[in-house]
Amino acid sequence: MLDDIITNIHGKAIAFQDCFVLDSPFIISRPEEPFPNNVSDNSLCSPAGSEPYIEWSACFPTTALLLSEFGTFHTNDGFITYKEIKAPSHILDFDLSHKVTDIVLTDDGILFLIMGTVYKRESNQFFKLGPEYNLPETGITGIQSRLWCSSEYPVQSGGKLSTVAIWTPSEQYLGYDGNVFIKITDTTNLKRVLDLPMAASLSIGTVCYDSRPPEVSLLMACVGCSSSRVFYLSAYNEDRDLWVLRDFSLNAPPQGFMRMEFVYSASPSMLMWNKEMIYYSYKNNTINGFVIVSGLNQKLSEATRGSTIHQLESVIFSAKKAHCILSPFAIAVSLPCQDIYWNYFGNIVIKMKNNMMIFFKVEMKDAVELPEWEKESKSIVLYLNPSGNLYMLFINGSSIYREDYPLKTEMFSYIHSFQDICPYLVFKHSMDLNVYYLDMGDEVTFWAQIVYMENLGLSTDVEIYRPELLMQTTYVDYEIARGICTKNQTMKFYHKMDYSLEPNYTDALPSDITCIKHNFTTYKIPGYDGSTFVKTVEANFILWEVQGRSDYSYNSSMKQVGCLREAQTWISMLEEHENGTLDEIWGPQNYRSCFESELGPLGDLNQLYQILNHSGYNSLIWPTEYSGIYVFRVKIVDPNFSFCDLNTIFAVRTYGIVESPNIGKVAGFSILILSIFGGILVISYFRYVKIYRALIYVDPLPSHDQQDQTRKTAHELKKDQ
Repeated sequence: MLDDIITNIHGKAIAFQDCFVLDSPFIISRPEEPFPNNVSDNSLCSPAGSEPYIEWSACFPTTALLLSEFGTFHTNDGFITYKEIKAPSHILDFDLSHKVTDIVLTDDGILFLIMGTVYKRESNQFFKLGPEYNLPETGITGIQSRLWCSSEYPVQSGGKLSTVAIWTPSEQYLGYDGNVFIKITDTTNLKRVLDLPMAASLSIGTVCYDSRPPEVSLLMACVGCSSSRVFYLSAYNEDRDLWVLRDFSLNAPPQGFMRMEFVYSASPSMLMWNKEMIYYSYKNNTINGFVIVSGLNQKLSEATRGSTIHQLESVIFSAKKAHCILSPFAIAVSLPCQDIYWNYFGNIVIKMKNNMMIFFKVEMKDAVELPEWEKESKSIVLYLNPSGNLYMLFINGSSIYREDYPLKTEMFSYIHSFQDICPYLVFKHSMDLNVYYLDMGDEVTFWAQIVYMENLGLSTDVEIYRPELLMQTTYVDYEIARGICTKNQTMKFYHKMDYSLEPNYTDALPSDITCIKHNFTTYKIPGYDGSTFVKTVEANFILWEVQGRSDYSYNSSMKQVGCLREAQTWISMLEEHENGTLDEIWGPQNYRSCFESELGPLGDLNQLYQILNHSGYNSLIWPTEYSGIYVFRVKIVDPNFSFCDLNTIFAVRTYGIVESPNIGKVAGFSILILSIFGGILVISYFRYVKIYRALIYVDPLPSHDQQDQTRKTAHELKKDQ
């Protein structure tokens, strides 16, 4: 199971004990993995004095890891229960096992970065990922998993997206399921592809997954590209195998890098930070700057009594009521120590090392301090609570326990005394799913409503990734009453492109994913649609008999259906593709309509038209002399009907026509049969009459001579019979 496990339970809002019960998230925990340990195994710990940090799965937030100087702890239920993860002493000695600098959760195990080398713990084994797995033996500076769940993203190539990024200062690798790792680039290639000076010194410092699932971003430092050291941002699209240099640059310190993470959005938006400051770049770097705390301090340390950033956390708000802090997204995940933690809502909590906390939201420029909650001496990390708050994990050696932190209550309480008010009163929308799939000809409609005080001029902003593929029509209406404005926006999305004239149909498609083909011997169509009419397939289609039967025909010629030029036929397609199969030689990739005129001769329009559609104007003709069973494969040839190669098999049974009987022949044959039968009856009658007459004249008391004569006569009669 690779899908999100947080499900919102929707229902009608009801009052229960004078409180309204709203929509609530429900979590299905991932099955527990064993990770057995032996008595001699070593604990996997961060270096002494390191701050604890937490990471959890993008698709399974309740599956998480906590790394501390006391060990690595794994949970499947959000730290209600947990177990320690250890390493065999014959593979990792005590010193190395206490130098873990980074951890990553994968679908089939855990990655550990130890002294520049990556190790992996699977359910029943622990091993090093080195050259035999196409990874460097040493020198690895970072590992990073996905922040957002991408299991539902449709990859154009039909493959899967990577699950982990691994890098050195000069090389970039991506990891896939099954311990497959691929080197995708190095700094020499990057300078050439991105058109940077070849004489410059380029190094890779931070790698993370981008706002869009197929993209991976690299934060690079270049010395020699300008007068001083500068940060550049490049992005690699796994789906399209494409490198781009983002419109981003930032003056860099003489040494070191900043951490970064991206927002889940159509337009790339990210946060970068070091121990003291947070830099934001929103909407493809059109909005950027440093986050200001309470409108005064650019450095967070100045607002938190000299402390530095330990952790930034995000949380899901499940409430339906709109507030300034809410936005129309869902579900959360995380990153490692001194990282930024946020969610699909973009709500962010910064935890400082002295346990002071600061709140802000993606696309906000200012942050606010939250009331102090715990003493500086406590060892704490923040963890996701899908119900709308945060968990605080308290760490005391190998003991971990959690408490709820009422984030919404604390934030509302703190900003209650401010004069600022939310610019809108209500914001609602109809987007209930994370992913909507559209085929050619399909469309999906959403609506969004925002209610605000008059003259504020608020609106709903919609951003589209790759607008050449997704068309949009928008309708907006207003309603103003008593100083309150209600703005309703209806958006319809659809794909509209004519592929019929494309010279290469396959390359022109946005996706070349083929539908999963099933071979059935016996298949019962499920009754989920019942007797409900789904839709009429209006596209043109062709068919052929899979057993090679050709004793059927078509009832219309090309001229009769109105062709403007000679149409494609099976004979013409076979002549063009002598070595191809029937399934390959004719389809959407080479279909040409005969109803579009072109220069040149018309051709022979008296040929049979071998293309069918739902109109029924052209149909099949069956032989009438006998019955038969035909097994056909049908295939859609319209290039603008579907991205999938649609075909299926069906059977037809025909019955020969029975001729009407000839009345004269039937009557004659009947008279003949009756005459024969009547003749037999007449002969039988006269024969038995003769026998009867012979018997009635016999004397009842005959003499011996008469008896002998009677016996002789009877014997002769029997003989005659």
